[in-house]
Amino acid sequence: MAIQSEISEALMADPALGRLPVAVTVRIPLASPQALLGEVRGQVPSQTAHDMVLRVVKRELQQHSAASQVEDGLAVIPRAA
Repeated sequence: MAIQSEISEALMADPALGRLPVAVTVRIPLASPQALLGEVRGQVPSQTAHDMVLRVVKRELQQHSAASQVEDGLAVIPRAA
């Protein structure tokens, strides 16, 4: 789906997010075909990175559908010092 590619490109364009192991899947629910559901999965090193990833995904989805939703499956796992 082209929207998934756009979201991936937006994440890769941000130097702080581009190398994170994050995957986004976009679905169109049958019950509400005008809506988009973005599922975000992966690991991030901090709550700040978590929030940044969700903000980018929400922004990109909103460009295609005001009725979009994001399912947060990100795990915050701090990097060892």
